[in-house]
Order: sequence, then C-alpha cells, then structure tokens
Amino acid sequence: MFLRTPLSKSLRLEDGRVLATLEDATNMLAGLPQAEREKRRWQTADTMLQIAVKTGWADHAALATTLIERALDWPPHGPVRLARFDKKPPAESVGQSGVRRLMRWRWALLGRRSTQASDQVSRRTG
Repeated sequence: MFLRTPLSKSLRLEDGRVLATLEDATNMLAGLPQAEREKRRWQTADTMLQIAVKTGWADHAALATTLIERALDWPPHGPVRLARFDKKPPAESVGQSGVRRLMRWRWALLGRRSTQASDQVSRRTG
C-alpha cells in the first residue's frame, strides 16, 4: 500500500486541513458522514483512491486528486468544501516616466557605443 504517495496537487479545505497525500485523502473520506459517502461522486472518488493506494502510480493519484477536487466542489456542498482564495490584485505598473527614463538611458548608451565604434573604425582606416 502506498499511502504516502502525494496527490497531484495539494487541496486546501475550508476547515484548514490540507490534503497532500493519499493517506490524507483516505482519512478525509473516512470522516465523511455515511449519507455523504453514499453519493455517487464520493463512491467514484473513493474507488479511484483505493486503486491509487494499491498501485502507487502517479497517474492514478492524479486521477484520484481530480475526482476528489470535483466532489468537494460539486453542489450541493456537503460538510467538507474546498477553500476558495481570491486572485491576487495585479501588481502596480511602472509609470510612464520611469519607462521613458529607462529608454533615454538606453538610447544614450547605444548612441555612445555606436559613436565610439565609428570613431574606432575611422581611426583604423585613417
């Protein structure tokens, strides 16, 4: 039995628990009320979880992870739900003045280099 096999991604629950391994998922499923476990979505997830525990294959663990995630997210929601996090706000953009300043520096450096290069070529030929 491969209970320490990691899930394809960690699933954070609203009650603060994190499902990271097949063992965590098995314990969570065992803690569900009987009426909830009898629902088809949990039976399917439980069957795939048992297969993943027996084989230890990453593909089976990934499929079990997907089925558990869908069962947790599927309405009507039972006593256990996935935690939802809002997206991070976008980062503040660099002001145009900063970009313009950067471009001026770049053009100043490129201009000097090209001038220096042309001076060196003229010195060699002259």
